[in-house]
Amino acid sequence: MKSKTQLILTSITIKILLYVSQYFVDYLFEDYDKSTELFEQEGTHSIIVELLKFTARWDSHFFIKIAFKGYEYEKKHAFLETYPKFLKLISYISQKMFNLDNFASILLAGFISNLILNALSTVLLYNITRLKFPNMSDKFCYAVIILFQFTPSSAFFNAVYSESLFTFVIFLYLFLFYRKYQTIPKNQKGTHLFTSITNYSFSLLPSIVLTFSVSVRSNGMIWVVVVGYPILEAFILNLINSAKGKFDFKVLFNTIFWGLLNIFLCLTPYIRVLISAGSVYCQPAYFEENPPWCKGILPNIYNYIQDKHWKVGFLTYYTLNRTFYIIWGLYTFILLFSYIIKYLYSLRQKPETLSIFSGFDMESQMLYTIILFFISVFFAHVQSSTRFFSSDPSLYWFLADILFNHENKSKTNTISKILTIAYLVHFNIAGFFLYSNFYTWT
Repeated sequence: MKSKTQLILTSITIKILLYVSQYFVDYLFEDYDKSTELFEQEGTHSIIVELLKFTARWDSHFFIKIAFKGYEYEKKHAFLETYPKFLKLISYISQKMFNLDNFASILLAGFISNLILNALSTVLLYNITRLKFPNMSDKFCYAVIILFQFTPSSAFFNAVYSESLFTFVIFLYLFLFYRKYQTIPKNQKGTHLFTSITNYSFSLLPSIVLTFSVSVRSNGMIWVVVVGYPILEAFILNLINSAKGKFDFKVLFNTIFWGLLNIFLCLTPYIRVLISAGSVYCQPAYFEENPPWCKGILPNIYNYIQDKHWKVGFLTYYTLNRTFYIIWGLYTFILLFSYIIKYLYSLRQKPETLSIFSGFDMESQMLYTIILFFISVFFAHVQSSTRFFSSDPSLYWFLADILFNHENKSKTNTISKILTIAYLVHFNIAGFFLYSNFYTWT
């Protein structure tokens, strides 16, 4: 079993090597969009700016501007406020310590926070994997955290992006949930028994953490299915038992109360953003005519901006001019789809002891993966799927299963291993090049 120190050193060492690699990629190739230099010229050209300016590309500019100037116009509301506030706090400390300007301090804040958050996420992912798969070898658990370091979206984990903070919060949520959930007693059929209110309180702390994740990125809301699944299961079983004359009012009350509480906590940050934006923009004094998104019962600026500026909607991404990016994102979809099918097939039979589907409470985890898969395929930008799944441990479990499944030595499995390694190498190198030099990616 690896110690926390070993895991942290592994994470920091690999992360620094990736930073150095990305720096040289940026140094050797000219930026596609030279207008980004105007942003960099707002601060002095200190050594920190020269070394870390490649981390401020694309959406990083929105996060940095929001951190220091707030929400000046409508489009910025696509980016929630927690990460910019987090950046501003860390940058304020670095400004005081090293006498830096705003731009240099925010780059340093992004670099330091990414190193720390990634190291903490590594420890959490290792512990989550051990909780989920107690029969798996330590080699498998360690392989999972190595794969996490080389996540296909590693360019964004190195950047001034919300990826590192969001992933840390999600991993903390999962760790707190699984650690407590496994202590709840089960019946002979393996179903968790929710016989008292204390059995339901397992969801409170994880849900509070999840609420924070939603304030970082809105797709954190989908993770409520993990904590909500066992509560829904208990509710349905109680209804089935009531048909058999075994109705339990306490179970009914507790499942409804805790289920609604978890949903309420999860939605609160998102609703607060909508209300806050509506109170600013949906006023006669702000526009001569209210924007179209103000007409709803709850004005939804977030969905409006996603549709207007990023063309997010049902099958709206699939156009001929995006063929390259659609093909580029196919491997992620093929990988996830194949494992979803394997999981559904495993439900018909008892999974093997060392199968990744034999892990503790895989139902709720796979439910999240399935939901996110369908959202990615039908609504989101296809090539962004690597970012969406970067905070899902299932991705790293699937990859580790392909690379370290020694029981399957077939030619097909060998090809799968080669493709998987090529996939990781390709996305890391291509990601560094495209992101650092401001080429279109996501």
